[in-house]
Amino acid sequence: MAASPSTVVAPALSDALLAHQSLNESGNATILFIHDAFGDSDDWDLVVPYLSNYHVLLPDSPGRGRSSHLSFSIESSAEHIVRLIAAKAVAGRAHVVGHSLGTSTAICLAINFPDAMLSTFV
Repeated sequence: MAASPSTVVAPALSDALLAHQSLNESGNATILFIHDAFGDSDDWDLVVPYLSNYHVLLPDSPGRGRSSHLSFSIESSAEHIVRLIAAKAVAGRAHVVGHSLGTSTAICLAINFPDAMLSTFV
């Protein structure tokens, strides 16, 4: 992938870093992809080239990839990701795609933070 990873500090958890890749930042809308339990943001490398019209956010879930190692729960992962959406997504909202365990996080986002969502694909 052409972009290098960046990090964002979760506002309520200042010691926690949620690493992510942010691609095509001039895109019309944001699509955020949530990987499975044992993956990281690089799992989406084959998908990204088809999304050149979109801003793409690829977070490493807490404790995975380049993110800080934290105790994990679906709810805390959703809280970290909604902060990322608020900080980085176009207009503070995103289409969210989840794979495997990422679907649980995406559903948790949709239930608890519907205003941050444009759509959910699980």
